[in-house]
Amino acid sequence: MRSTVLVASNGDPAPAEFARVIAGVLGVGVNTVAVAAADEPDDAPLVRAGTRVERASSAAAGLQRLIVAEEPLLTVLGSPATARHGRVALGTTAERVLHGAARAVAVVPRGHGERALGTIGVGLLPTPESLRALHAAASLSRAAGVPLLVLTVLRRSPDLADATDLAARLAPETPSPTRGPAASILGAAITAAAREGGDAWDEEVRERGRTRRVAVEPRVLVGDAVDALIRATGRLGLLVLGSRAYGPAGVVLPGGTARRVLAAARCPVLLVPRAQAALLVAA
Repeated sequence: MRSTVLVASNGDPAPAEFARVIAGVLGVGVNTVAVAAADEPDDAPLVRAGTRVERASSAAAGLQRLIVAEEPLLTVLGSPATARHGRVALGTTAERVLHGAARAVAVVPRGHGERALGTIGVGLLPTPESLRALHAAASLSRAAGVPLLVLTVLRRSPDLADATDLAARLAPETPSPTRGPAASILGAAITAAAREGGDAWDEEVRERGRTRRVAVEPRVLVGDAVDALIRATGRLGLLVLGSRAYGPAGVVLPGGTARRVLAAARCPVLLVPRAQAALLVAA
């Protein structure tokens, strides 16, 4: 059973503060680690008291090794010192860790203060990876007892045929109405999909929130997905995104939308790994 949140120390307290909040919600421990070169002293300026020091050729290589060996529930990374205050940005280490991490990874804005977890948002499209992110976000929302904002951003306004097709793909086990406003049909399907089970998150997370019913706010927007998601991060405590739809199964693979959101988000962003091959077939 995975029972820790792994956090990489980079001199900014924000990742450790966010990790403590998430770990408190989930009832698990925090494992703070600093990855240093072989010739770097343990008392280097970026190494805080009580921080575990690991040796590796690079920070990214050391973190990837730890993720594989220890299988943390979540790995939390910070934004680089060059990032705007209160905004997420990808540094070299985060970029390398995100590409191919075997467990979920969250990136925290520079200077993000410790605060209670607020509304959790998730970007949703009718793909296995996106639905996996939805189930992960819903499980975390239940565990935290906070609302879930589900954002589906389309390129054009859906008509009735579009809505019924999307609804069937989002919630295939829930009968969809064939009449009524397209937004209502999609909203009902999104809510049903969020409340369905899924493999996306660790069993201990699902168990912790099993008795709670998640409060789902479905929102269907028309326009640019990146712009809509970045604007939404101004009111969220966490944004959850899925990996891209191609590449090796079981690892984090940020797509184009996720990368652009990770360049400007105002709240922590969590990326969920792709499903294993068998689960993708089942979806």
